[in-house]
Amino acid sequence: MWTAIQTVLLDVDGVLTDGSLALGAHRNGQACSEDSVIEEVYKVFHAHDGAMIKRAIAAGIAVGVVSGRSSAALEHRCQALGMSPCLMDVGDKVAAVQALCLENQWDIKSLAYIGDDLPDMGLMRHVGLPVAVADARRPLRRAARFVCREAGGRGAVAEFLEYLMRKQGKFITYQEGFHG
Repeated sequence: MWTAIQTVLLDVDGVLTDGSLALGAHRNGQACSEDSVIEEVYKVFHAHDGAMIKRAIAAGIAVGVVSGRSSAALEHRCQALGMSPCLMDVGDKVAAVQALCLENQWDIKSLAYIGDDLPDMGLMRHVGLPVAVADARRPLRRAARFVCREAGGRGAVAEFLEYLMRKQGKFITYQEGFHG
């Protein structure tokens, strides 16, 4: 099971972040009146997750996101870390990932997916390795084949990726020569 995983897909809110949404309103850096509000979503990402995503990609494991929302912060984070695919504004995660698999000639069973909430359940039922963060909703933790000890946005992604790389013999320590 572990060696078959070539790609890890992540939900964002509640997995790559802690699920909090900080909303702000501005126009050109200035506070705005209610009738001219531009809404911006701020997201907080954990440094451990980012570092381990880079290491996994360097080890040959693709890491991407499938999110029901879109945000400039997420797009920037995906680009900065080299994550692909970066699917945003996805209404039907199963259909989107099936299309991605068809387009790239991937077997959906070669995917792991990390989720935390009920909209993730459908995709978790289709992938080869369903994963839940520690603070995921109970039905997702039950459906997962791996449940992280860490909560979403608190290093759960790093925990899983390190475990996966160790199982695949791809984890290289800094002492062994990783210079990420």
